[in-house]
Amino acid sequence: MGQRLVDNQGIFWVSYNNNVKITPKATLFLDGQFRYAADPEPGKFLEPMQVLLRTHLDLPLKGLFSFSPLGYCRVFNHLYGVQPASIINQEHRFYQQLAANHTAGKIRINHRLRTEERFLQDHNQQGDNLGYINKQFRVRYRFMATVPLNKQKIEPGAITSTFFYEGFISRGARVTFSDIDQNRLYLGFGMQINKNLALSTGAFYQMLIKANGAKQENNVGLMIMLNQSIDLTRKQD
Repeated sequence: MGQRLVDNQGIFWVSYNNNVKITPKATLFLDGQFRYAADPEPGKFLEPMQVLLRTHLDLPLKGLFSFSPLGYCRVFNHLYGVQPASIINQEHRFYQQLAANHTAGKIRINHRLRTEERFLQDHNQQGDNLGYINKQFRVRYRFMATVPLNKQKIEPGAITSTFFYEGFISRGARVTFSDIDQNRLYLGFGMQINKNLALSTGAFYQMLIKANGAKQENNVGLMIMLNQSIDLTRKQD
């Protein structure tokens, strides 16, 4: 393959997730992500990249692990940047997830392994919608570490620093690039606002290689993450 065409652009991502404990043995995860890229048109600021709405049921396993047997994600894609797709293809995504949480000293560590079955829209040369027939499979792993800076543990009032790395590998009839096709790095600072609410803001980098391996995005910018927990099993006063 010849020289890959690389585009460097700014991004701004916002995510909100909520862990709703509905029984002692089950937690409902709700996630909304809103992603923007720097608009290449002079005089304009941001343009939409993606909106993701995701949900799954978390079941605790023995020890440090939890398992999600089936999750669903609806992805709304937009045309953006200097390497836009030829047509907008939306996506339905199903996934399974294994997670582990533990501590090392006062550092809270999370591992997440997720497998995804992706169904993307396809179109013919005339632009006719052929349905969600572009099937792809993806494996992704994330390592995340959060450390309290002004306290001995993560508790209300704690100032925190969070780092994570996530790598992706894709397979499918339309995927000709077989190595890691996406890397994500984040380093930010935040606060545990109260027992159920945490905020983190920081620098984010995404390396994204397109399915044919001929184009690549290097995206650098800001990410804001708001994490909430609700316990419906706890007795109220």
